[in-house]
Amino acid sequence: MALRCASSSGSSSPSQNVRDVMVITLEDVLMPREGSTVFKGIHYALSGCGMPYYVISSGSRADASKKLLSQDGLFEDFTADSRRLLAEKDPIASLTDIVERTPKSVKLHFINSDPKVLEKASQAFPGTNLYLASWSEASALPIDIENSDSSTLPYQKIGLAEFVELAKMGIIMAYGIDSHRQFALNELYRDPASASSSSS
Repeated sequence: MALRCASSSGSSSPSQNVRDVMVITLEDVLMPREGSTVFKGIHYALSGCGMPYYVISSGSRADASKKLLSQDGLFEDFTADSRRLLAEKDPIASLTDIVERTPKSVKLHFINSDPKVLEKASQAFPGTNLYLASWSEASALPIDIENSDSSTLPYQKIGLAEFVELAKMGIIMAYGIDSHRQFALNELYRDPASASSSSS
């Protein structure tokens, strides 16, 4: 059966028809490590997303599943026995499991908040697209790397608006503003005070 987005029913083995699959870290990418609610913008990104995905967690499978299932139906397929949920391992070990079960025709997109993890992933899996989730405090780069030429890094630093594009369309727009990014920007950065005053 084909790997699906969370909003679709069914489970989970990738099929030859799937060309792009995301691997998303739960902690500090989907939600804060000590939190229980997804970051603002995640729900829109993954609701009816265009790209199927796995979720990986360093915590227990039961705890990870409980957090995911509590998000208003967004991750309804991610039960404790779901093959799309990998837990109780470090990120590289989980990514290794996914690579081993994935057809070579599939392009993996790995999103994590730790530059060191992404560095290791770039060495272990050179064919995988890597992204640093910049919306988490855990994603802060050392000053020397932050000030260096980003083109030399083995991963791309993205914000939530770019993550929306990746999930919805499978591509991050290099130039311009597409409708998905504009919606994400409106939702992520609108001023609540101005919104309330305009409606009064």
